[in-house]
Amino acid sequence: MQTLLALYNVNDHKKAVQLLFRALMESSSDEWIHSYRRAITFYIDHIDEVW
Repeated sequence: MQTLLALYNVNDHKKAVQLLFRALMESSSDEWIHSYRRAITFYIDHIDEVW
């Protein structure tokens, strides 16, 4: 968690959010999150793109 906050504080928001999503994907047991795993994983790698 400290890494996420440190990245955010040095204005590396993209990397902080990517790490946050990866941590969520690895640790969550929520069925909704798991049902959207493929989409969320894709979004992590394309977080700055606008669709």
